[in-house]
Amino acid sequence: MGRDKALLDWHGRPLVVHVCEQVAAAVDGPVVVVGASGQQLPELAGRVEVAEDLVADRGPLEGLRSGFVAIGGRADVAFVTSVDAPHLRPELIRTLVARLGDADAVMPETDGFAHPLTAVYRTSLVELVDGLLDAGERRARLVGERCRTVFLSRAVLLQDPALRDADPDLRSLADVDTPADLEAASS
Repeated sequence: MGRDKALLDWHGRPLVVHVCEQVAAAVDGPVVVVGASGQQLPELAGRVEVAEDLVADRGPLEGLRSGFVAIGGRADVAFVTSVDAPHLRPELIRTLVARLGDADAVMPETDGFAHPLTAVYRTSLVELVDGLLDAGERRARLVGERCRTVFLSRAVLLQDPALRDADPDLRSLADVDTPADLEAASS
């Protein structure tokens, strides 16, 4: 993208503000934004908290760990998303949380691609994440591969009537990686 995605303009506001509002509308617990060390974020209202990566430059997996640590014992389950998901819908978050059951994680899987940064995890997975980081891993998808994960296909996700009505194309799963992606998402 060439610039901080959290600060991208999304209809007159920083994208991170919009994403936080969508998450807050779907969950009862804390909303934690994990930024890179020294990252400047706009003021985030409500019950949004800001944490920093505990160790710099270890990718999305470090973001998971830092978020789990920031939550502490205040929640057993965490919905995780990236900041560049402008069409994230609370209905998707609720659908994923509802499917957790006895599993450790719930992850959408569309067109053969798992979405580890739009997923639900038990915060107790912090030990697994620590082990992966200690082994030099950075990829969040490895968590889903190494624990009891429910992978939900497009068809299964859209069985939820609220999600089917709110997001029939599952745009919630689309991120913006280029200026062209952002422009297309805005229209």
